[in-house]
Amino acid sequence: KHPSEKAFKALFEKGEPEVSYFINDFVPDVNIKFRPDLDGSNYFLDYKTTSESISNFTKTILNFGYDISAGMYHEGKQESNRELYGEDIETKMYWLVQCTNPPYDWAIFSAERIMPIGIQKFYTLLERHNYSKSTGQYPGIAHFANAKHGIFTPEFAPWQTKLNNLI
Repeated sequence: KHPSEKAFKALFEKGEPEVSYFINDFVPDVNIKFRPDLDGSNYFLDYKTTSESISNFTKTILNFGYDISAGMYHEGKQESNRELYGEDIETKMYWLVQCTNPPYDWAIFSAERIMPIGIQKFYTLLERHNYSKSTGQYPGIAHFANAKHGIFTPEFAPWQTKLNNLI
C-alpha cells in the first residue's frame, strides 16, 4: 500500500479532471488560459511523468519552469475565484509525479514552499511581455543581469566549490 494513496484518493474524488480556464485581460491586453489535470475547489493538481528518479523532480521543476506555470495556474484560479465568489480562496497546488520506468513509482509533491517564487517569476515574465509588446523591443536575457552592461556574474553553491587544492 502506497503512503500517499489516501491523499490521492481524497484529491481525486473531490476534484474534476481537465477543467479549462480562460481569463480575458488578466492584466491589460493579456489573456491567459490553463487547464489543470485535476481541479478542486481549493486546490489543483498537475500530472507529470519522468524517466528519471522521482527524487530528482525538484530539479525538474526548475529545469522546465513548472514553478512558473504553477504560479500562473494559482493566480488564474485566484482571479477566477474573485470573479465567481468575490474573494480569494487559499489554493494549494500539487504535482502527481509518476516514473515511466519499473517499478513505476509515484509521489505527490506540494508547491507550497516554491509557489511564492513561481508567482513572482510569472509576474516578472508578464512585465517583460508587456514591455516588449508596448515598445516593440525585446532586450533579451541580458536585461535580467544585475551587473552593469548586462553582464552575468555566476557563483557556485558552497557545496560545488573545492574544499582544498586536492579536491
